[in-house]
Amino acid sequence: MNRQTGNVIRRTQLAASLFGEGIAVYGNRLYQLTWLGGHGFIYDASSLSPVDSFTYQGEGWGLASDGSRLYLSDGSSRIRVLNPSGMTVERTIEVKESGKTVWMLNELEWIRGELWANIYQTDWIARIDPSTGAVLGWIDTSALLKPDERADVVARGGTANGIAFDTRTGRVLLTGKRWPRLFEAELSKLRPYPASRSK
Repeated sequence: MNRQTGNVIRRTQLAASLFGEGIAVYGNRLYQLTWLGGHGFIYDASSLSPVDSFTYQGEGWGLASDGSRLYLSDGSSRIRVLNPSGMTVERTIEVKESGKTVWMLNELEWIRGELWANIYQTDWIARIDPSTGAVLGWIDTSALLKPDERADVVARGGTANGIAFDTRTGRVLLTGKRWPRLFEAELSKLRPYPASRSK
């Protein structure tokens, strides 16, 4: 997609029976999950031509890459660390905030050594230490939408559910399900909260 115009540059189509979820780039491949299918797809990252497929247990919600491993969320409090060669689970990260389990981990993104995760049906993004699973802090996305836009999104079942990191500019791209716009933000200008945020 062209970020300035919103025009689609290239696309690929899933079967109508599948619900596409998280995607991540590893090397020259793009990996895609499906929500309930337990089936993922691998494409050429430039052409989006199908290359291969893979299977996994449970649901697929979010997917991210640190350049050597893939990280998969399934709506629980756990993130699976996958070896892209064979898609085997190497370890599991249990995400906690001040010792309390954090559930509903959704969209994932790797940002400068941290895993960022949307918490489903909230405005919060958790900043996670991938080595321990501890929440390092929070990002509040509630002020991005205008009040009327936010009301419309909520009425149609929308929620914050989209994070991407542009390594060239150092900016974070934020959006959500049913959101009318994509936001581009400086890391330093996002509203941070410490790990012990009040709820």
